[in-house]
Amino acid sequence: MKRTIVLLLSFVYFLKSRLTNWKYLKSLPNHGKHVFFEGSLTYFSPENISIGNNVYINHNVDLIARNGKITIGNYVLVEIGRA
Repeated sequence: MKRTIVLLLSFVYFLKSRLTNWKYLKSLPNHGKHVFFEGSLTYFSPENISIGNNVYINHNVDLIARNGKITIGNYVLVEIGRA
C-alpha cells in the first residue's frame, strides 16, 4: 500500500513538472531542444528571450528582458544565486 502511494505521488509530480515545462515552452517562442524548467519562472518580454539546446532552468529564476535581449547558450544550467 505504501509503495503504491509513493508511486502515485511520484507520477503526479512528474506529470505536474511536464505540464509546467510545456506551458513555459509554449510561451517562449525562441528555444532549442531539450529545455527543461524546474518549478516557477518569472519572465517579461518573452520575444526578447532566446534559449539554446540542452538548458536546465532551476526554481525561482527571473528573466527580465524589457529593455534588451537575453540569450542563453547551449548546455547551460541557470539557477538563483546563493548567499
